[in-house]
Amino acid sequence: METIGISWRMAFGICTALAPSVGYALLGTLAYVIRDWRILQLAITSPGVLSLIAWWFIPESPRWLLLNNKVEQWREAIQRIAEYNGVEMSPKIYEYVESSTAGSGSNDEVDGIPGDSTRNYSILDLVRTPNMRKITVAMIIASLNTVCVYVGLLFGTSLLAGSHYVNFILGACVEAVSILTAGVTMRRWGRKRSVVAFSLLAGVSCVATAVVPNGLGQVTTALATVGRFGVSSTISILDIYSTELFPTVVRHMGVGTTILVSRVGGIVAPFLSLLGNVWRPLPLLTLGVLSCVTSMVVTVLPETHGVPLPNTLEDGENFGRASPPSPMCKSNFAAIPKKTFADGRAVYEDRAQCEWVELVTTV
Repeated sequence: METIGISWRMAFGICTALAPSVGYALLGTLAYVIRDWRILQLAITSPGVLSLIAWWFIPESPRWLLLNNKVEQWREAIQRIAEYNGVEMSPKIYEYVESSTAGSGSNDEVDGIPGDSTRNYSILDLVRTPNMRKITVAMIIASLNTVCVYVGLLFGTSLLAGSHYVNFILGACVEAVSILTAGVTMRRWGRKRSVVAFSLLAGVSCVATAVVPNGLGQVTTALATVGRFGVSSTISILDIYSTELFPTVVRHMGVGTTILVSRVGGIVAPFLSLLGNVWRPLPLLTLGVLSCVTSMVVTVLPETHGVPLPNTLEDGENFGRASPPSPMCKSNFAAIPKKTFADGRAVYEDRAQCEWVELVTTV
């Protein structure tokens, strides 16, 4: 995500979110064909070896290299990206970006925000200042609830009327459609409003499913499918939203912490079915309430649609406020769009009026 320009961040996030849905559909198909679980396990795990090939193709984040004063490696990474895209980068552009970021870090503490120059970051930086603390806590709660609802509905697929294999494959297809729908809504309404809408849709669907009488199996399946549609859209948006909210210097820790805590929801979700021993609709009502809580929690977060990624802790603390961005964040605007082609490519001109270039990365 850090090597993708602003206009392509959403498209890249949607493509990565579609991969699990395709995998689910293939899993359902293979499970229908291969009934021996040992052979099935071997068939679905063997292709994972191919992911090792990515080591030689995925570049290091230019944004991270520049923030860590690895200027030569940053130049090399940018040059490789430019050559791949057939773009000739002017030396003046390198000089402008480097001069914009040089000396922007400081060892002094300002308004409770530690300096960003030559320091090691820890997980405590996620909660050290008010705005960063709000972002971290809100993202953890939203991700925890959403994963819990998602896994709860996923496990509930086996209880729906009809063939287990068909229901599983159709659920994967619903996820794919929901992710594509999420991409459209994010482009039109932004991240925050999309999460609120889809979370409410999932919550209302879960509550409606809970009150359906036992004899209406088809209605239950339809409502549960709508709920999975809503929660799948929410997860795909949150994956993009979280990477855009945390500043570069702690983004790996912020996203990693969010994912780690959210998996607790996946662990707890299967046990929610035991609540049905107390009252049959209680599991689905619980999932509906959790989904509605997510929609409320997200309202405190800033919108990130079309906004440059924050780089330093200062940027993260000022994110969503009226405060001006730091020089590091301003360097995101090192190129100003001048023309957009029909295929979506944008040609940019840098502030120093060096020459025309096509932006290959936002640093």
